Amino acid sequence: MARPKGATLQEKAFAREYVLGDEPGNGGAALRKTWKPKPSIGMQKVHPTRLLERPAVKAEIQRLLEKFHLSEEDIFEKFSEGMNAKTVVVSKGEVYESEVPDYNTRHKYVQDLAKIHRLFPNERKENLNVNLDMQLEKMSKTEIAALLKGLLKDVE
Repeated sequence: MARPKGATLQEKAFAREYVLGDEPGNGGAALRKTWKPKPSIGMQKVHPTRLLERPAVKAEIQRLLEKFHLSEEDIFEKFSEGMNAKTVVVSKGEVYESEVPDYNTRHKYVQDLAKIHRLFPNERKENLNVNLDMQLEKMSKTEIAALLKGLLKDVE
């Protein structure tokens, strides 16, 4: 039997969770939350990559990005906000934003942006830790994209 041309209901659910879920850009988490029957551990490692390569799934992800106004420009605007995150201090029930940079939040923004744009190498490959000692918040979106692409070329 031939495969349908459009995305299946499971593929649409996967794409929605991949774009709008609790862990955007995390294919394994999207698969665990949406796939029936429950995927095996092996399937969780391999199947998200295969799904993301399917034209129907790519089209559904693009449709969702456009529907929820998540253009590249919007994503970079949110990224810029995240790169300026500062720690929050709670004192006597009051919440204050300090002047101390929140590097954990900034790291998460970079990681999520890279995952959404599929800039990380396939998760089955070896992991590489890179320590960046630079001021990312002062870089343009073009410079950041070039930096991330350059890092990925070094890994491959």
